[in-house]
Amino acid sequence: MRRKARFNFGTDGWRAVIAEEFTFANVRIVAEAIALFMKERGTAEKGAVVGYDARFLSPEFAQEVANVLSHYGINVHLPHRDVPTPVVAFSIKHLGAGGAVMITASHNPPIYSGIKFIPEYIHPALPDVTERIEQLIQVVLKGGGRTSSIKGEVKRFDPLPAYKEQLSRVIDFPLLKAKPLCAIYDPLYASGRGFVDGILEELGWKVEVLHEERNPLFGEMLPDPSEGNLRELQERLKKGADIGLSTDGDGDRFGIVDVGGGFITPNEVLAIILKYLVEGRKEKGAVIRSIATTNMLDALAGFYQLPLVEVPVGFKFVGKAMKDEEGLLGGEESGGMTIKGHIPEKDGILACLLMCEVRARWGLTFKDILEGIYRQIGPFFFQRIDIPSEKREIFLSKLKNLSSLAGLRVIDLITIDGMKFKLEDRSWLLLRPSGTEPLIRCYIETHSEEKLRRLEEEVCSILGKSG
Repeated sequence: MRRKARFNFGTDGWRAVIAEEFTFANVRIVAEAIALFMKERGTAEKGAVVGYDARFLSPEFAQEVANVLSHYGINVHLPHRDVPTPVVAFSIKHLGAGGAVMITASHNPPIYSGIKFIPEYIHPALPDVTERIEQLIQVVLKGGGRTSSIKGEVKRFDPLPAYKEQLSRVIDFPLLKAKPLCAIYDPLYASGRGFVDGILEELGWKVEVLHEERNPLFGEMLPDPSEGNLRELQERLKKGADIGLSTDGDGDRFGIVDVGGGFITPNEVLAIILKYLVEGRKEKGAVIRSIATTNMLDALAGFYQLPLVEVPVGFKFVGKAMKDEEGLLGGEESGGMTIKGHIPEKDGILACLLMCEVRARWGLTFKDILEGIYRQIGPFFFQRIDIPSEKREIFLSKLKNLSSLAGLRVIDLITIDGMKFKLEDRSWLLLRPSGTEPLIRCYIETHSEEKLRRLEEEVCSILGKSG
């Protein structure tokens, strides 16, 4: 039986299994809806950028999107190779385009592909945009789309030179050139290859690259720069290098490994970068984080007397707040980050280069920098638990009316995105459905390993499974 496609734009676009729902026919339907949206919004005449990642059939899907947009009279700029999402997003600004379409499923398994629409404001589409595109998909399905009598032009272009020039405005290239170090970079067979390593090599750094060829199967791993997927990078760092770097499937998330092979979590990276921006660069501004991201940023923002803004999960909300609140740093625990002066879109390449700048300027290991942070604000321990979606209703019903967790009194419940329980000792627990995967995510942060273990055990007990 043929399965009917569900065109649902989640946290960051529409994703589906290739050849099951993600087919050329369905890609054309979504592309038509985006073309109608751009015409309705009045941005179509500015043209569009169409980018794609290193996944199976991504170049062909991107060409199909470009063809559809051009039939609607929209001029299209199409990169000559697979490129990271932040590079495509910056190209909107550089080319003065009306938006971009990115063919990517980010860090998801290789059987998936996806379509992400980035409007002219250069961060992921806000709910009003994705809801309207979903409505226009239904219009297209009913035969309501109309192509233009004047066909748009599809032009190939190289986005790297302008993107590198932008990075030179927000990364201290002269410092990196004056203090070259040794880095090992793992693009995970994906679209970051040639970007992080190429820029560092031009600045005189010695760079060893792992998995530098395009492989749509990603070496039978997830293209996600989490600790579990960077074991080889960690082992190589043990043999000698100053920093380990990685980016995800479409280059918008980062992974960082310290001297000696220790993995630095995204939460820790954000804290290090905030400390560096304030103490190393003497910069000021609001600190923007998602509701699931570490309160280390809150504590540091308080220490530096900076405003802290909490937003729902999804970089679209971080990006909007970066513009609205004059943000200094915006970040998410899943490995998304941007800074003042850059595009309001998460950028793993930026994060990698900025951590290289920290390493070059301060000469300290990241572990040493973190120890200094903990002396300023105290210790923090963070854990995320992924829960199969079929347990969602049971979990929600058991947690809704809790007055305490692991002996800690609940002092507040925040519901801007899921349920976030704030506890009496500044610990917290968040439960929310994933917008990209069939999971319920549970986040816990507290101030001792023992409390973290107790909270995790209680959550698992409520779920009816062993810890």
